[in-house]
Amino acid sequence: LVPTHKLSGKISYALSNFNFVLSTTYVGERYMISDMRNNSRTLPGTTLYDMNILYKYKSIRANAVIKNLTDKKYNGYGTYGTYLYPSAGRQYMFGLECTY
Repeated sequence: LVPTHKLSGKISYALSNFNFVLSTTYVGERYMISDMRNNSRTLPGTTLYDMNILYKYKSIRANAVIKNLTDKKYNGYGTYGTYLYPSAGRQYMFGLECTY
């Protein structure tokens, strides 16, 4: 369940009232849950990308987030044997904040 390696990073770019952030996370191979001896197959490593767009104008802040930007199909975890649990595909989230 614990990956061999995990690496993440992000790049941001500001343009006028906008801020664009591209982040990536690599999760390495990991053993299945309940495989105490680590002798079954491993889940392969995977790389995911997320995008966050922020907009700020006076007292208004808006943001849009796309998680799993490339809609990568992967299994978040699995149990000893043949049970694999797929993770969510592409997800969209929006937010709006106004302070006064």
